[in-house]
Amino acid sequence: MTQAEELVPILVVDDQASNLLTMKSLLESMGLPLQVVSAEDGNRALRLCLQQPFALILLDVQMPGMNGYEVAELLRSHPKTGTLPIIFVTAGLTNTPHVIRGYESGAVDYLPKPLDRHLLTSKVRVFTELFQQRRQLERHEEHLEAEVRRRSAELLALNTELEQRVEERSQQLQQALLRVVEAEQHAALGRLVAGIAHEMNTPIGNILLGATTLSAELARLGSLLKADKVSRQELLALGEQGHSAALMIEANASRAAALVSNFKELGSLSRPEAPAQFDLAGTLESCLLDMSSQLQAARVQLQLDIKAGSGIGFPEALRRIVTILVNNSLVHAFKHQAQPCIRLQAQLTSDQLLLGYSDNGCGVNPANLPRLFDPFFTTRLGQGGSGLGLSIVRKLAVEQMKGEVRASAPAGEGLRLDFRWPLGQAEMPV
Repeated sequence: MTQAEELVPILVVDDQASNLLTMKSLLESMGLPLQVVSAEDGNRALRLCLQQPFALILLDVQMPGMNGYEVAELLRSHPKTGTLPIIFVTAGLTNTPHVIRGYESGAVDYLPKPLDRHLLTSKVRVFTELFQQRRQLERHEEHLEAEVRRRSAELLALNTELEQRVEERSQQLQQALLRVVEAEQHAALGRLVAGIAHEMNTPIGNILLGATTLSAELARLGSLLKADKVSRQELLALGEQGHSAALMIEANASRAAALVSNFKELGSLSRPEAPAQFDLAGTLESCLLDMSSQLQAARVQLQLDIKAGSGIGFPEALRRIVTILVNNSLVHAFKHQAQPCIRLQAQLTSDQLLLGYSDNGCGVNPANLPRLFDPFFTTRLGQGGSGLGLSIVRKLAVEQMKGEVRASAPAGEGLRLDFRWPLGQAEMPV
């Protein structure tokens, strides 16, 4: 921006050359960044106003040919000059009718001749500052428009490149997804192996401890017998210790056998049963009847809402799911529950089997819900829970029965599982 472009243009219109010189001298002595432009008649003033903007027009009223009122009216009528501020400079025409006509013509103020330097300076300074502020706003607007054009051009230029990148990225994501799936399969296998090792380690360790204890007691008994120093009391003590060790070995061997059985069942699910016609109420009631002794021993109250109906599905898988869920509640849910309760809801629609299972036990931490169906996930590691039950449930419900299962932990309640299966749409086993 040059120094000339920073000057504020002021237009002085007067038919007297001496008045123009006087006005120009006064304006240039104000110390303001002004560019004083002169016009000796109304026609030239109109042409100049169409060529450039002015911060202020100091317009003489009494001019031959076209007076100041007429010039002001013409300026007001043109859209390009309609907002230019005009101050009439006049000698003698200060009575009310002339003042009213001046304001009606578009003037913003009057200055009487001879001009008062201080009054002129104050008014010129105000319009100078307004013009400078307007100029700054216009430059800012131009800058913003230029920036918008530049950004728009950049966006247009990037559009094709972005489309290419999206296509490339989509292909990369597909490849990455395949790698993630493969990695997840390896990770799942690793977790499965780690779970097996952890679960088997506890009973095997206890079996070794029991066997070592039993071996040591038998060796001690042999030493006492050789020395002929064994007493009846020592025999009884050795017998009790040996019996305890044998019970430990038996219990932990049974637990290890159960783990192996569960693991074998998890693997055998790759050979699903064939879909068959079944009666919903009969299937579920017979399943619960088989578990009645366990439920009675735990004093569990059953709340059943099973709608009668039949359809084509997987009755054995359904029985296995309910059996696992009941056992899971008995093992995990009711430790601190005085009145344990299991609720089972089931119904057949035209094309679906809906099953809802819940208990009033200790529930599940919501943070653990995403891992609930992972193999060997349990909150009772080393306390009898294998962590395979719900994994088997999911494999049966989703992979074999082609359904959905959703787990939730309502506040103040136990675990809830909702199942949804299609009827007559599952694949036949190969």
